[in-house]
Amino acid sequence: MMKSKNNTVYLSYFEKELSKLGFIKEYRFSDKRRFRFDYAYENKKIAIEIEGGIWIYGRHNNAKGYKRDMEKYNLAVLNGWRVLRFTYNDINGEYVDNTLNIIRSIL
Repeated sequence: MMKSKNNTVYLSYFEKELSKLGFIKEYRFSDKRRFRFDYAYENKKIAIEIEGGIWIYGRHNNAKGYKRDMEKYNLAVLNGWRVLRFTYNDINGEYVDNTLNIIRSIL
């Protein structure tokens, strides 16, 4: 488990571990829309989305942003993708290893 209070260290660790597993950052999955996954494992069609701003009125919480996210996730599923959604807290601090274990379990 990571032992640091610096969120940048956790994010770096999370991204490094995903890269080792074969995930690509900012993957565009549709030619018809400009949607991108935060991380994607193309061959297995597994996407990871980090939902930011859940504790504030951020883009994912307003009606327009929420509707756009639903369109994105529905398009992904219709194209055979499995989408795992996590919060920013899930990839930082004490939860990062648990989140990585969930991701590894689907591979």
